[in-house]
Amino acid sequence: MESFLTWIKTYSPVMAGLLLALAGITFVLREAVKTAVNNTLELRLKRRSAFEDKVLSDRFSLIIGLSTRLERIMTNLNRRRAGQDIPNGFMNLNEIVPLTEVFEDLIVHRLVLGERFYDLFRKMAELASRAANIDAKDEPGWMRISKEWDGLRGDVRTGTEETFEVNKIK
Repeated sequence: MESFLTWIKTYSPVMAGLLLALAGITFVLREAVKTAVNNTLELRLKRRSAFEDKVLSDRFSLIIGLSTRLERIMTNLNRRRAGQDIPNGFMNLNEIVPLTEVFEDLIVHRLVLGERFYDLFRKMAELASRAANIDAKDEPGWMRISKEWDGLRGDVRTGTEETFEVNKIK
């Protein structure tokens, strides 16, 4: 307001009116640009947040799925070691079909899994492969594999808890 009074004293009333109108237009334009920029940034943040939520959801599903499949593979390997029947299609000659599928999925979904979980599941899959090739009568070998398996299983659980904080969900 003081600026306007100074303009009236310094310039003619018409010029002061034009300066006042120009100041008003400048203010309105500045507010419009600021609002547009804020809206654009807010939209980008919402999109990014939705994308991150999708990646985390997909990662959680992959972790649960891979854990389940690898546990089932180890259970069937233990059944085979004990002389029990294993499901049809589990083995094709010397190949463990579901284990091959796990290795394929690890490659395909590496980016979504992230390096931490990719490494853990790759180690678990490699351990399952070693378990498939160990002699059924090699009890110390099976115990080493079992101990290593339990450690990796714990690492997956710890990593999942740190990433998703599932225990905080009520």
